[in-house]
Amino acid sequence: MGNEGSRFEPGDVLYRDLKQFDVLYRKLEGNPLLYHYGVYIGHDRVIDFSQEGIQRRSFEEFASGYEVHVRSYLGTRPRAEIVETALYYLKDEEEWGEYNLVFNNCEHFASF
Repeated sequence: MGNEGSRFEPGDVLYRDLKQFDVLYRKLEGNPLLYHYGVYIGHDRVIDFSQEGIQRRSFEEFASGYEVHVRSYLGTRPRAEIVETALYYLKDEEEWGEYNLVFNNCEHFASF
């Protein structure tokens, strides 16, 4: 895991300030150069995509002890549409496709 200075602490200002549809990221366990992405859907829930598939989990589960950041959104699609898409694929995971680090990963999922 990462160093203690980059760990998420419950009650952090970021957690209290999350807004529905925020795209989140944190360091990827075991690789300090990569990040894991998810979509905050409100009510302490995040949808993310990994080798385990598309999952809805609590914010703390997503954070996995790491500091979580909100990605600046520069996309052309409304953020609400991104959440609708994430919820759709949560129900029909096979249509999204298999995880691929280069071509179909968590960042693609969180910003599609």
